[in-house]
Amino acid sequence: MRFPSVFILSFVLIGLHPIHAFIEDVKTALNSARGYLDDILPLISNGIKTVQRFEEFVENVLEEDCYYTCGKGHIAKPKETHVKTSNGCGSLDMIFDDSQDSYIYVEKEFSDCCESHDFCYDSCGEDKDFCDVKFRKCLYKVCRGDKHKKFLDNKKCKLKAKLFYMAVVGVGCQPYKDSQKNACECVPTPSYRTEL
Repeated sequence: MRFPSVFILSFVLIGLHPIHAFIEDVKTALNSARGYLDDILPLISNGIKTVQRFEEFVENVLEEDCYYTCGKGHIAKPKETHVKTSNGCGSLDMIFDDSQDSYIYVEKEFSDCCESHDFCYDSCGEDKDFCDVKFRKCLYKVCRGDKHKKFLDNKKCKLKAKLFYMAVVGVGCQPYKDSQKNACECVPTPSYRTEL
């Protein structure tokens, strides 16, 4: 009688070995899948954010007027701790300057105009159109300087000035709104009661 029980026990143990190996294979596969998802989920998230920024960009390019507003019942006030920033001449991760690596060579003096323009956008409550016109005047002032007295130099400088100005007018809405969002805080509108 002993023989059949040893046989059955051996069969059960041998039969469990493939199940144990299968469970280990499943665990390994799940850990690999988890590692893969840990690597790919941030990429998907970044991709979704990029698509959303592009949609905002397209929407804002089509707008005629560009304003930063808070939600209903709120007003924009300057953040007390906000420090104005500038990325120089450029946007959308493209910087234009007087270096060899620049996509478009830009007069060094344009950098001061770009910085002033960025600071203007980065001032809570400032009007985008006002910032853009100040920017245009600054660029054209550079082109009227002694360095650009020669006819062709002057024309080339004015062409770049016009391109930069058209760029901020045409596609500057989203950078303006982003800067305003960083510079302002939306606070509830004070409610005034009138008593009779």
